[in-house]
Amino acid sequence: MKYEHLYVKRADKNATFVYDIRPEHAVTLITGNSGTGKTLFFRLYKALHPNDVLLIDSSFYDVRESIPALIQKSKANWVFIDSFDLLCTQALDTFIAKDGGVNHLYLLAGRSVYQCTNGFLGLAGLQRGYNKEKNEYLITLDYMRKF
Repeated sequence: MKYEHLYVKRADKNATFVYDIRPEHAVTLITGNSGTGKTLFFRLYKALHPNDVLLIDSSFYDVRESIPALIQKSKANWVFIDSFDLLCTQALDTFIAKDGGVNHLYLLAGRSVYQCTNGFLGLAGLQRGYNKEKNEYLITLDYMRKF
């Protein structure tokens, strides 16, 4: 599958936020502390491209064992899993390892994602730059290490 360029621009009264996300892997883990913009990006992109993204978040916690079946039924190109560190199960980790790049592309976000890596993906953080003249924040992927 082709790794698409994911772009979102959102302006509000205080500043403009531009997410320019260019995944290099079929499965990419985005890690970072609270407030770094992981969830905001997922929600903004899903709102702009509702048919292209399956968004799974912590509200799926009680049914996390059924997430692989949900993904398998989805026709979306992208699967975004927020709070992956909370939702990850052995079955989900194995499913993503087999499916990544075949039927879906994955962006997985969490604070501590190292326990569910299965050795098959890129690990990145969100890097934020600021253009004072435009009052604009540019958020990109910063690959810290490749598996």
